[in-house]
Amino acid sequence: MGAYRDQDFTVPARRLVVYMALGLAAWLAPGATARAQRLAREYPVAPLRITEQGGEVGFEYDYFGEKQKLSDGSSASTRFTNQSFQEYLLYRLRGYAYHPRFLEFDTRVKLGFLQQQITREGVDSDYDGFKGGSSNTFLNGYDIYLRFFKDHPLSLSLSANRDHTAVMELFTDRILLDSQGMGAVLNWKKGPFPMDLSYNEYR
Repeated sequence: MGAYRDQDFTVPARRLVVYMALGLAAWLAPGATARAQRLAREYPVAPLRITEQGGEVGFEYDYFGEKQKLSDGSSASTRFTNQSFQEYLLYRLRGYAYHPRFLEFDTRVKLGFLQQQITREGVDSDYDGFKGGSSNTFLNGYDIYLRFFKDHPLSLSLSANRDHTAVMELFTDRILLDSQGMGAVLNWKKGPFPMDLSYNEYR
């Protein structure tokens, strides 16, 4: 009668981990491949690609008016009026260069034209040194935003803007405001101490 010997079917722990990793990779591979293919279709590699664009055309009308009595003691009065009409074109553009993970950009450009008419009724136009008349002004502005390596642990964002606008006053000609700005942000996402290093300048 032969002796019975139990067979050992145990799997070493290291080999078991390898088998589990291979099984998990095989299970996730179809999903990961599908996601990569979907991203490749939505964001193909290209030197420059526009993903979104739009704009608007606008018109603005402002009217200021005021009636005042003269300071010479008479019953006469004068009336100030300040009218302005502005047309503008606003254009927005968004896209990427090579791939969104390399460089994304977002821009806005505004061009406008302002016509203004200042009048004074009831007395001579030169009374008290008042100067009326009409004027034409070109208005413009832009915003630019760039982002490099957005999914990388170390990413960089750059921005620049300019705005040339007019502020309307009742008794005077328009006041022109010209503002500019630029900035940069260096972002580190990994490690126990993620941080941002930023620089901004306005004038």
